[in-house]
Amino acid sequence: MTDARFQDLAELLAAQLQNCEELCRLESEKQTVLLGRDVAALEKITRSEQGLAKTATELETQRLALAREIIGPEDTPSGDRILAQAALSGGAATETLRELREKLIVAAAALRELNESNARLIEQELRQIDFTIQAIAAGGSGERTYNATGTGVAGAGSNLNLYDRQV
Repeated sequence: MTDARFQDLAELLAAQLQNCEELCRLESEKQTVLLGRDVAALEKITRSEQGLAKTATELETQRLALAREIIGPEDTPSGDRILAQAALSGGAATETLRELREKLIVAAAALRELNESNARLIEQELRQIDFTIQAIAAGGSGERTYNATGTGVAGAGSNLNLYDRQV
């Protein structure tokens, strides 16, 4: 196997790492936007994420094709097998491939953690929205529970409105 194929693989891995790091940056920015409830900024981030996700898929397809060229189409490409093949060929790219692989593992773990954290924030916001909608809907009886002076209306009973709900 020529050293050029391993160099091509190293370039692909570097592109994947850069893409993953950019996704991490966006996910971190998304956390701030979610906490600030900035819907316009969230839409912008989501559009950017979609482009990066497409790029990630394309890079992974290219990486798998190149890995199959290196270790053969009958084998399942794995990082360990490719590193072993690179070491056997005596190529200079072996250490570069190893470093890129480790950095990708760390970046992917960070991205997974950010995604899970953002998912929890989104779920929390959706629960809050649902609660608010339910509180408004439950208060739609048309009867007032308070009069103009702010004292309770006699006989209001269980007719609660938005202001009677505890958030």
